[in-house]
Amino acid sequence: MKRAGIVILMLGLLTVSGVTAFSTTDKDEKGEYIAKAQQYSEKEYHKDAILCYQEALELDPENVEIQGKIAHEYLLAGEGRKAVSLLEDLENEPDEDGVMAADLVCGYLMTKDTQQAVTKAKEATEKYPQNETLQYLYKETRGINEEDYILYQPVSDQRDDYTVARNSDGKLCIYDAKDKEYLKKTAFDAIDDYIVLEENGTTNVILSVHDLPGEAGTGAEEDKDPEEGADPKGGADPKEDTVPKKGTNYRYIDKDGFLRFSPRGSYSYLGCPRDGRVLIRDEKGWGYLDDNFTDLGVRFEDATAFAEGVAAVRENGKWRIVTPDTIKEATGDVKWYDDVVKDAWKVCSISGNVFVKTGAGYQLVTPKGEVVSETYDKVKAFTEKKGTAAVSKDSKWGLIDAEGKLICPLQYEETGSGGTTLAAYRSGNLWGYIDRAGEVYVEAKYAVAGCMNDAGKAYVTLPAEEGKETDMFRIEMLLFHKTESSFF
Repeated sequence: MKRAGIVILMLGLLTVSGVTAFSTTDKDEKGEYIAKAQQYSEKEYHKDAILCYQEALELDPENVEIQGKIAHEYLLAGEGRKAVSLLEDLENEPDEDGVMAADLVCGYLMTKDTQQAVTKAKEATEKYPQNETLQYLYKETRGINEEDYILYQPVSDQRDDYTVARNSDGKLCIYDAKDKEYLKKTAFDAIDDYIVLEENGTTNVILSVHDLPGEAGTGAEEDKDPEEGADPKGGADPKEDTVPKKGTNYRYIDKDGFLRFSPRGSYSYLGCPRDGRVLIRDEKGWGYLDDNFTDLGVRFEDATAFAEGVAAVRENGKWRIVTPDTIKEATGDVKWYDDVVKDAWKVCSISGNVFVKTGAGYQLVTPKGEVVSETYDKVKAFTEKKGTAAVSKDSKWGLIDAEGKLICPLQYEETGSGGTTLAAYRSGNLWGYIDRAGEVYVEAKYAVAGCMNDAGKAYVTLPAEEGKETDMFRIEMLLFHKTESSFF
């Protein structure tokens, strides 16, 4: 919901919210002022009502109820800032049934401090669960988001707050969370993998890229147009198990486009270094380099990249889980699986555990093979270390956490794996977002709903309309302020 919609909602609520009416049985001077103020308010003479309440307050300066009434009239008069200032001073005062808390939420909305409105609505709903106005405000405000149209076309999900995209010239670049564009002076066909490293206290993006034959670059020349017919996704999704053209040049560059390292060898895939190992593919199959970029000398039918000290390799049609030290040979009581579930960067263990397939279905197991989840018909890989994974049984989808606990019931037509904030869900042909417990946060209205990062940002696409181009844009949810890594 955009801000304009929530403000209209708020104006309707103000006519029914506010502190409870005063008793008019008192015949003293204060009671007369209060009675007259109520009459003015009913006639929508809100500034006159404020003046009468202020007269009553002079006779009883510590009366919280009168102060709350004045704040409510300020809201009805359209003076949101005065209302918020007064209500914030009253936050620690007794608040019968949370009525002033509801007014404070409305005040934040009126003054366009929507992040505060979202946060306060969440807090007040937990404190006053019987207040229907607060419950309604909470339900509506938590769906607030800002929409930003973007000048680039994402070709990968966000990873560590970076996204691979095509810029306005159609060239591959990488963008950070603030839309800063990198790699303006490099010539390459695809970004295959990228990670964020801390070097001397400075964050640096390291990318594995490949050039088309004859376009091998050093990171210093000008951009060249992608070859006609090149993969529009830029090869950023390794799930498409294809081998780049013969002669493709792989290398590592940093976010400024400068050559970092160009390992010797002819590879059809070169991943980024993790846990002292680099996933590679050549004409002999899948394998690994060590931290000196020396080939370990073993090849597999398939393999995954390392994360959290864990990867998986396939031999003779079966998979086993490996550590950096157990790649070369299976030792001890090795468990073999029919399949492992990988993300777009061929990582199976971003959460520390691994989804494996056996005859019965899919289960989440520890690196030692201990089963920590129920068995599911379908699953999707984790996308964040402390995120959620989509799981399905009997055609219904839900979410599990990194430890394998089902935290969102199996109730949706489809869900997507998420981070520490929200996860996508599908209703019919449209997508929206749910929180980790499965409550709808944004109604299903998007044709495409990408993974949402910790800051509440995601790329979405509206349904196509005849005669109109379908734009992809970014939404930024106004999430609750929390100090811990998870918002829920």
